[in-house]
Order: sequence, then C-alpha cells, then structure tokens
Amino acid sequence: MTRCTLLFLLACGVALTGLPATSQTLLTTIATGSHPVALVPNPASRNLYVANQYSNNVTVIDETTYATATIPVGSYPTDIAVNPVTNKIYVANQNDNSVTVIDGVTSSTAVVATGRSPVALAINSVTNQIFVANYFDSSVTAINGSDDSTVTIAVDSYPTAIALNSSTNKIYVANLNSDTVTVIDGATCNTATVAVGSFPKAVAVNSLTNKIYVANATYLGGSGTGTVTVIDGSTNSTTVVPAGIYPSALAVNLAANQIYAVNAGDGTVTVIDGATDSTQTIPVGSSPGLVAIDPVPDTIYVTNSLRNGSLITIDGATGSTTTVGIFGNPYAVAVDPANHRVYTANLTGNSVSVIGSAEPPRPPRPLDCNSFLPLRAGLWTHVNPTGNLAVRRSVVAASATLLSLTI
Repeated sequence: MTRCTLLFLLACGVALTGLPATSQTLLTTIATGSHPVALVPNPASRNLYVANQYSNNVTVIDETTYATATIPVGSYPTDIAVNPVTNKIYVANQNDNSVTVIDGVTSSTAVVATGRSPVALAINSVTNQIFVANYFDSSVTAINGSDDSTVTIAVDSYPTAIALNSSTNKIYVANLNSDTVTVIDGATCNTATVAVGSFPKAVAVNSLTNKIYVANATYLGGSGTGTVTVIDGSTNSTTVVPAGIYPSALAVNLAANQIYAVNAGDGTVTVIDGATDSTQTIPVGSSPGLVAIDPVPDTIYVTNSLRNGSLITIDGATGSTTTVGIFGNPYAVAVDPANHRVYTANLTGNSVSVIGSAEPPRPPRPLDCNSFLPLRAGLWTHVNPTGNLAVRRSVVAASATLLSLTI
C-alpha cells in the first residue's frame, strides 16, 4: 500500500491553495430538522449531512448552493459518519438499536441492527469497516461495508467514544464507567484493555505518531481537575497530562502535532504539545461544547452555548481568539478544509450556521488523492455529540484534523 503523507500533500501544493484571506464571519443559516446534534461533510459529493435527533431524519445540504433535502432515519439519531471512498453515510440510531446506511448517490437507505443504544461511530475507509459503540450492552458492532454483515465485540462498561488508526488497523473505545480503553485489532477482533483516568469521555488518534489521547472528565462539579491519558499505540503504555475541569471533547492537529482538549467545567481549552506533552491553557468562555480543526491554516473552532451561542476561533500559532455570534445554541461543529467552511449544528435553533470568509465556496472537484486531503479513515467519524442521555456533554475525537490517507 502507498501512504500519501502530509509532506506529500504539501508538496503537491493542494493544502496551501485557497486559504482564507479574511476573518471569519457568519455567512448564512440553514434550516434543518429538530435538534441537530451531529454533522459531517462528504467530500465525495460536497454535501453536508446533519443528524436531527428529535425529528428522526437527516438534512442533506449542498455545500455550494445550500439547497437541502431530507432523508428519514431511525429513532433518535445520535452520531453520523461518512466513508468518502464508497460514498456511504452511516447514522447511529440510539433508540432503536440500529445504523441507517445512506447511499450518497441515490439517497436510498438500508438498516443494520446493532447492540443496545449505539452512540458513536468510526469508519476505516481502507478496510471498509464501520465500528459502532453500543452504550448499554458494553459492545462494539463491526459492520462490513461491502455487505452490511456484522460481528459483535465485547468491551467494558458504557462505551461512549470511539476512534481508530487506519495505519495500524486498531480501534480505541473509551469505556465511561470502567475507566478503561478497549483496543480492538481490526483484522482479528481481538481486544486488549488499557487503564486510563476517571470517566473517559473522548478519544482521539494521532496516526503519524501512533499516539492515542483520552479525555478523563471526572464528574462535573467534582473537586478535582481532569486529565488526558496518552497511550503509546505500539506498547499500550501510558502517560498522564493535566487538563482543566471536565475535559469532554478532543481534536488532534497532525500538521502541528498539537492536541486540543475542551474543558467544559472551566471554560478553557488545554493545548498539548504532542512532542513534549507540555500544555498551555486558552480561555474560551463558559459552556464550551465541541471542537474541530482546519489543519493547514492551523485554526481551531470551539462551539459555545453561552448567551444563546457563539463560535470561538483559536489561532493555532498564537493562541489568540476571536468570536462569531451564532443564534440557537451551537453544539456540534465540523470543518470542510476543501473550502474552509465551518458548520455548526444549532440545537435549539434547528439550523446549521455556515462560517467562513466572504469569498464563494469552491466548486466540486474530481475524486483523487487531493480530494481526501483532510481525510483518513474515520476522519469525520469521531463526534459523539450526546453519548449518554444523562450526560449532555460528550465526545469529539480526531475530527477534521487528519492529513494523510492510506490507499
């Protein structure tokens, strides 16, 4: 297999084209279904898919024209992910124990049974496998994307977040009630268990360094601060890095080898240097939600529901922040690095906001190595916006950050 790495992509000149030249602004707001909780761009079609939890459907938004369509799915969709190689979209339906598979060309659907309460998805586009964390029966359903057949893999108690490394074909499952991460071998489905901190809420992978980051939230309102456990993917040995209070979302920027942990309890983001594990703290205001990264401009986006909502933009080089006001309690966030648009799912606004510079989005381009610049397997698949019904804060793993593709 050939590995198109970050340096190769930069040498191709793809990553450096079309960088935003002006400050970010709210471009438009698009109506969706009720209570949108998760969203994912599809580079195969240049459509944005939005999971609407209360209306049991997915809104499809054309990223160029902003035209919309609606696709019915199962009950209480909680997470959504895309395989850009097969142009299929996967929706975890928490209340009816299923995944809806959407054909990106025809919008036709199929339904795959899972374990109880599927809450998080990760996709390996190299092997065409989809992994589903089932919260209430302590399992992961592995779906074969070719024929939708399944295998059930036992994990520890209350799996709430999932991420994978397609280079090693390893899957990492954060088990909320066991203070562990289950490591699954994607080829054999064999498992290993790694002890982490208390109340692991999020997991993210740096596939270039083969390190895995786990946000240990402890309990919101508790006396202690949270931590991030760093797992060495080669040995499963661990180190611990201090974070703020209740770290509940993570993102990794491969280009800068920096990790961002959103601390919901104290309104900050902990920035971890992946080479040294040193940290810095950036205030982002009370009630921060989820996080996404546009890696080449080195820009980080954090949603914030305080005073009806905003999007905090962090300059990765300087740590400086700016704020864009957004109506309707933005929570989930995704970036399409092909056009540098940022999308927020607004829970009470029943809408998606589009943030970017004033220049129009790029037209679609043919699918080739360049089309997958921001992608590895499971790139857009690590957002678990609700996780536990009792815990509204939840999980982001390596979202919109991975710059290499194994093909």
